[in-house]
Amino acid sequence: MDMLKLATSRYEALPLPIKKDEHWRFADLNFWGGEISKYLENAQKNAQVLEKKCSKIFFEKLLNGGKFDALCALGFAQAKVFEIPQNSHAKISQDALAKINIFEIGEGADVEVFDERNFAGGEFCALANFYFVKRGAKLKVNTFYNSAENAPRYSRSDFLLQGGASVDDVFVEAGKSKTRAERNFELAGEGANAQIGALLACASTAVHDLRTRQHHTSPNSSSNLAVKNIVSDASRAAFAGLIRVEEEAQKTQSYQSCRSLLASDKARASGMPILEILANDVMCSHGCAVSRPDKEQMFYMKSRGLAEKAAQNLLLGGFANEILERFADADFAERARNSISL
Repeated sequence: MDMLKLATSRYEALPLPIKKDEHWRFADLNFWGGEISKYLENAQKNAQVLEKKCSKIFFEKLLNGGKFDALCALGFAQAKVFEIPQNSHAKISQDALAKINIFEIGEGADVEVFDERNFAGGEFCALANFYFVKRGAKLKVNTFYNSAENAPRYSRSDFLLQGGASVDDVFVEAGKSKTRAERNFELAGEGANAQIGALLACASTAVHDLRTRQHHTSPNSSSNLAVKNIVSDASRAAFAGLIRVEEEAQKTQSYQSCRSLLASDKARASGMPILEILANDVMCSHGCAVSRPDKEQMFYMKSRGLAEKAAQNLLLGGFANEILERFADADFAERARNSISL
């Protein structure tokens, strides 16, 4: 319980973020906060979670962060823990997941996680997943969140990879509510590899804000992030991605790209790729582009008899498919595709 008291104290001492904070400058902060009482009501129910080694690792990292990091630390009292034995195979579906989940994936294990959620309007929701991927383990995470209007949400997933571990993470955020998502990867062992794909499909007046962190702390590790945004109506997509390579992480290969497609005159997209390279023998790059549907492609499709709306949907669907096709299950991908408002 002392750890939970520490988290409570940390949360109460920290102010809510404001737009002057670089990490939050794109977010709409009007709906944040108010979750503390829900976490505290259940603080005694699952305190043994904090006795797990992997839980302590993530807990301590969160306490060194900001207001919402501390909020997630409080959520550990409600967390569900999945311990996957070494060299085993597991498939975990949405039905098995709680709002806060901690995964300890044994050496050499092969795990798939399917996290599909639809949010109705009414209240703020906070979700978090923490993955400790041990040596040589393979993890595939398939995430699709879709929301109606007035269903604001904060979500995060943190990944800690040991040597030779690999993660393939596919994340799709769709709908008409304001959301903030964070996906953080720490490659802490030689030969660790993270392949990351994300798609934000924004509609109405929603602001979808995605933050990523690729943190390399060991040599010969690699990561590759591809973000795509489809922005329609008067909505906005915001992306900020950090690649940080520590001095000891020589021979790192790390890349990130963000492409945004504006489907209306009122749509807006912001991108902020960041590199912090302390090693001197690495291969790292980033790129960011914002565009509108190609007029020549639209003309070609319309000349073949397609109405303008159908032609635009076909073009946007092809743009999204690069991410959607990475889902491990075709039916899962199709549900995501059908829910994206074009």
